[in-house]
Formats: sequence, structure tokens, C-alpha cells
Amino acid sequence: MKTTIDWTRIVSQDRAKAVGIPWTREEERAIKNGISADDVRAGILDIESKKAADESEEVILARLPIEELNETAKKMGIEFDESAVVKADIINEIKNEETRNEDLLKMTRPELSNLAKSLGVVFEYIKTTKTDFVDLIKKARRTK
Repeated sequence: MKTTIDWTRIVSQDRAKAVGIPWTREEERAIKNGISADDVRAGILDIESKKAADESEEVILARLPIEELNETAKKMGIEFDESAVVKADIINEIKNEETRNEDLLKMTRPELSNLAKSLGVVFEYIKTTKTDFVDLIKKARRTK
């Protein structure tokens, strides 16, 4: 009789680091010492590192609970099935969306205009600011 491991369930129960990847000895030790699985996945393996991360204002996506990640992704316009997606995939999608948005901010107004046209966005060039173009392009990308 052939059996398969339900990695998604094991990961969701924090019994493994990721699909197909078990915890290392150091990671297991950190979890036993009270560090949350999300913090361990983010590379925090001791109390000192956890305190430093807690005091830091930088948001580490891997430390956020799945509910907060889902909410963040939805606000960014990322569509997904909550029952089928794993945390790592949501984090990757959020990072990809942030990169795409950073790329837009680096573009000139004429470049944004051309991109908006290629997405079928209707606008009046004279009245459209760079910020307006970025918003229009983000909206058009979400609807396609």
C-alpha cells in the first residue's frame, strides 16, 4: 500500500519548515525554547534575535500570521483561494507585487503613459500626474 505525506497539513501544524523541508536541529531547538514557528522560518533562532526583531520597525513578512498576510495581499489586489494557498506563496506574491510597484515608480511619465495605453487605460495626458498613472496602471493590472 502506497502512502503519501500530507506536507501542507504538516506545515500548517508547524511540524515542518515548508513543504518537503523538515526543521533543522537548530530550528527544532529554537521552537522548543519558545520561538514561534513563523519567527524560526524568518531566521530567528534565539531570544536575543527575537527581541531585536520585535524592536525593529522593519516588517518581516514571514513573521506575520497567515490572516494578516491574507489581508495584506487582498489590499494589494492579489487574488487567491485561502483554502488552497500556502503562506510562502502569499509572501512571494506580495514581494512580486511590491517589486512591480517599485518598478512603476522608477518609470518616467511618458513611459507610464505608454504602459497605461498598452493596458487599455483611458486618460488625458495633460491632466494625469505620475501618481495618477501609477494608480491607473495598478488598477488595470488587477482587472486583467
